[in-house]
Order: sequence, then structure tokens, then C-alpha cells
Amino acid sequence: MSYIEKISIAEATRRVIWARPLLLDALKQNVVNYKALAELIAHDVEKLLADHTKISIDSIQAAIMRYSNDLKQEKSRLEEKIGRVIAGTVLELKNDLIVVTIKEEAFLKHREGIFTLVGDARFFHLIQGNSTFTIIADQGLEQKMLSTFTPEQVIQLTGDQSGLVLISPEEIIDIPGVASYLHSLLAHHSINITQALSCYKDTILIVDRREALQAYSLLEEQILRFRKLSRS
Repeated sequence: MSYIEKISIAEATRRVIWARPLLLDALKQNVVNYKALAELIAHDVEKLLADHTKISIDSIQAAIMRYSNDLKQEKSRLEEKIGRVIAGTVLELKNDLIVVTIKEEAFLKHREGIFTLVGDARFFHLIQGNSTFTIIADQGLEQKMLSTFTPEQVIQLTGDQSGLVLISPEEIIDIPGVASYLHSLLAHHSINITQALSCYKDTILIVDRREALQAYSLLEEQILRFRKLSRS
């Protein structure tokens, strides 16, 4: 006999909303008609209850309203922490970068030659994937890298990239949501991040060079805005 977890209407309502990120965001922004949302999710809430009993829309609506208040308080606290980190962030732009993804066996065979390039590079990052390695370096190393690998060993090569380097306070390590905020900001303006990585306090976002200045301006604007808010 299978075990059926018994949960309250409030808990079932929370779980249904958590499964739909768009609804979650709408509640955080306080742009939801509570009754309409209760009617929308009523069937899913009933399915989560052990006895599958019919429940009133009013009870779901009340659960949504309580959950909405909790989310708004949580959002306010988190935004304050994220804002503090971004206000203390220094932004740099690195142009003329290249992104090369190679097969794992290519890296293992040529790793000594790859690491000798580090001394000549003004920008160099190595990322290990499941069966690949990605090198992000200044474009001046392109010919040296291509002469190191055979065409079959190179999976993808993307040139004309730029790196947005955000150097943040140490507390970024413990505060969730900073990277998500940065990604969402650029995505909202249709700027694609081709690579993203972090190293201690540094967050590095690689974008197409044609979009680099717009991305830089957007990030700088937010940094200055949060600095102004922190002083007020």
C-alpha cells in the first residue's frame, strides 16, 4: 500500500505555486488577482491533498494571500542584500576575447602547451566540462591555440567576444540571487551570455562584442543606482 503524504491546503497551495516560476514572480511583484489565481490552481491543489476533496476557492485564495505576504517580505530582505553586494562591485570590460571548446583528450594530450600560453595571456580562463574543456583567452592567442590542436579536436570556436568582469565584496559568496539578478538583467534586454563563470569574488560574463557596450552600460547603471540607494 503506497503512502500518501497528508498536507494542508496552505502547503498544497505553496507547492503548486513553487512549481510555476512565473506565478511565483508575479506574487513577489504583487501583480496578481488572488481570486483568479485561486480558480486557476484549484484543481492542482486538490490533487495534492490526500483525500482529493473539493475545497473552496476562498480557502485557496486565503492561502495565496498569506503566502504572498511571506514572499514579499523575503523578496525585500533579499533585494537589500543583493543591492549591497552590487553597490560594492567594481566593473571591468575586457575586449578581443576568443572562446575555444576542445575535446577532453585534446586537453590531456596538449595540457603542457596550453599552460605555457597563460604567461603570454592578458586574459585566460579554463573551464572543465563533462567531456570537454573550454578556453577563454585574448584573441591574440588564437593562432597559437589553433596550431596546437587539430581541426577534429576543436568542437567550437567563437571569436569577437568581450568579458564583463564584476569584482564584488566577499559576501557575494554567501548571498543567493546575485548571479541570477545579473543574468536576468541582460536577458531582459536580449543580450545573450555565451559563457559565465566565477572565481572567488569575481563574476565573469562573456558576451558578443557587438553587445558588450550595451551590457556594460546596463550593469554600470545598476551599480551606480544601488550605490545611490545605499547612501540615502
